[in-house]
This record gives sequence, C-alpha cells and structure tokens, in this order.
Amino acid sequence: MTLHSHTGFGEPIRYSASAFIGSAVGKLGREGLLLRRPCKATGYWGYNGTLNAWALPPGPADDTVISWSDFATAQGLEPGAWPRSLLE
Repeated sequence: MTLHSHTGFGEPIRYSASAFIGSAVGKLGREGLLLRRPCKATGYWGYNGTLNAWALPPGPADDTVISWSDFATAQGLEPGAWPRSLLE
C-alpha cells in the first residue's frame, strides 16, 4: 500500500495497488494460469458496473462466486464504505 496507495484513500495517485493487482492477474489470465469471469460490481466498486472474478483452473461452479456486498454484509461490514473505513 505504501508503494502504490489506493484510490479509496481519496488521494490523486499515478499508479494504484488496484491497477498493479489488476495488471498481474490479467497477465496470469492471458498465460492460462487464472480463469476470469465478469461479474456485477457491488458495494464500493458498484460504480464500475462490472468487474472480474478470478480463480485457479478449472474454476468454481457458477453459483460459488459471492459478491463483495454479500461477503462484507456477512462479516458485519458496510460494503460501500470499504476500503477507507477499514484502514483508518
């Protein structure tokens, strides 16, 4: 986080941790080492409309992907407040 920061902190940054991770998993996907599935973006990422779920081949069944909102709610977290509220 100190090297790449995160857009959730509200600071203008040149290269975020999310961009770094996205680039890495994209490369692994192109090499066939990860599988990608587009999903509905929820919670903090809802503004994106869609995002990608990643898994090791052969990948999970369709009904095993859980949204961020569902996961956060089950953990007692507010899905739209992440990441800033969790890191303060």
